[in-house]
Amino acid sequence: MTLLAFAIGLLLFMLVWQKDRSRTASELATIAPVAADPVLPPLPEPRPADSDGASDMQPAAEDPQPVQWSEVPSAPAATPETPSPETPPLAPPVEIITPPQSSPPSVSQPLPLPEQSPAPEYPARALRRGEGGTVRVQVEVDIDGKPRRVNVIERSGSRQLDRAAVEAVRRWRFQPARHDGQPVPGTAVIPIDFNPQTGAGSRQR
Repeated sequence: MTLLAFAIGLLLFMLVWQKDRSRTASELATIAPVAADPVLPPLPEPRPADSDGASDMQPAAEDPQPVQWSEVPSAPAATPETPSPETPPLAPPVEIITPPQSSPPSVSQPLPLPEQSPAPEYPARALRRGEGGTVRVQVEVDIDGKPRRVNVIERSGSRQLDRAAVEAVRRWRFQPARHDGQPVPGTAVIPIDFNPQTGAGSRQR
């Protein structure tokens, strides 16, 4: 019984499988055939290495030189510009005018008037002794040309000669000193010589 049941089951399975197979074949026949893969032409045979034009392919270009990257210094950060203070306009140059230096006013000295300044008398006692020398007399003259003070500033070595020189100058008259053309008091120094050989006194020029 077991074998019979097994045979019957196997037969049914074969029938079902056969039916499914025929159905599948009919469905596949209705499907459009898939385009076949294109047939590529065969590649050319490689040429010998020693023949010209070993290959129709262009030689590969040489690799370019590698790019060398260098560090580019970063630009400094821009600092905000500080507004410069406005420069005030320059003042025009000032011309400095130097006043001309005035020459000091000319002051003349008193001068003895020739017709009113006689030579001193030679003292007889000094002449007998042979005394001689030069007496320097300082005289102060007023604006009228008259002596106001007469002093001996350099002695001759003889009192008589010094006294005779002072007495003579006191009687003289002078041209007064002048300042800017106006008569002013002045001072003069007058040397007087006494020569025992000539027996006379004279004013040095």
